[in-house]
Amino acid sequence: PAAPAAPPAANGAPAQPIDAAVAALAVSPAAAARAPLAGTDVVCWLLPSGRATTEAQLRAVLESHDLAELVAFHAKRSKVQKMLHLVDGISARIHDGHVSPADLTKWLSDQVAALAAGAGGAAGALTNAEAIGCLWDGVVNAVDLTRKAAAKRAALLATLKTHAPVFFALCKTGSDELVLLQAVQQFVSNDMELLKMPAFPDIVNLLYQTDVLSEDTILRWHRMGTTLNKGSAASSNIMREQMVPFCKWLETADEDGEDDDE
Repeated sequence: PAAPAAPPAANGAPAQPIDAAVAALAVSPAAAARAPLAGTDVVCWLLPSGRATTEAQLRAVLESHDLAELVAFHAKRSKVQKMLHLVDGISARIHDGHVSPADLTKWLSDQVAALAAGAGGAAGALTNAEAIGCLWDGVVNAVDLTRKAAAKRAALLATLKTHAPVFFALCKTGSDELVLLQAVQQFVSNDMELLKMPAFPDIVNLLYQTDVLSEDTILRWHRMGTTLNKGSAASSNIMREQMVPFCKWLETADEDGEDDDE
């Protein structure tokens, strides 16, 4: 359908026709979001959720204009904002110091369920992998990472030990455990002090001792040579090398267990 006439923007600049706005979005979503769009219905999309209308009404308006690209972008942006809010909520509750792991687990479960109920489709709901990523970021953000390396490592391990039951509740499968392990890997790769200490084997050992990570997942990660989606491959190689003694110990313990069974 033909794009509606573009009324002037509030700043006096001519608004983009809708089809031009969609084309701009494909090139640069951030730039397109800042640009004036044609039609009051589409302008409403730029306002924060709940200010102009509901998520469902916004989707209906955009879909009525055949703006599938904007629908998808809005859903993605809204989901990212909700995930950031979830991370902040986790950090705040840990900082508070009065929320038990059981209470944090229930709160997190309720939040994920509420997001799923208001998502308007499976694409807007949080996956378990995304929830695990939010939990890791929230726990890490609650730690004072400006300390010296040894103090930072001690604080991180203490916080992880306290809230290990929350990770245990979320990591229901080997795939979930691998998501968490890769999140740890990404975090350590971005902190040269923790990488050099090394802190990665300490974190993995703690999560293993608290039954969050299984032996099979750790060995699978080590054997498959998991690399990062972003960051230096060198840091991944360093961490795998650091894990050799621990993985050899796991393999030996596994062999000893098989001998005992026989």
